Amino acid sequence: MKIIGVEPELAADAQASLRAGQIIQFPAAQVTRTMADGLRTQSVGAINFEHIRRYVDDIVTVTEDENSPIHAAARGRSKNHR
Repeated sequence: MKIIGVEPELAADAQASLRAGQIIQFPAAQVTRTMADGLRTQSVGAINFEHIRRYVDDIVTVTEDENSPIHAAARGRSKNHR
């Protein structure tokens, strides 16, 4: 089994950190642009990073559109009406 994390591309500090093998800090001006307000941190914490390194195989990103519940609902409706 593989564990794949997901985070917004505007706040992909965990992905960058995992791939670099060290904690990477993103500029505040960038991470505050994501609608995912719980992920607006500039860098992953040290304890979380160690868990990610140990248990996560990869982290992928999603765009703001892909992360939008309104966008997801619209996609669902359009699929049902085909």
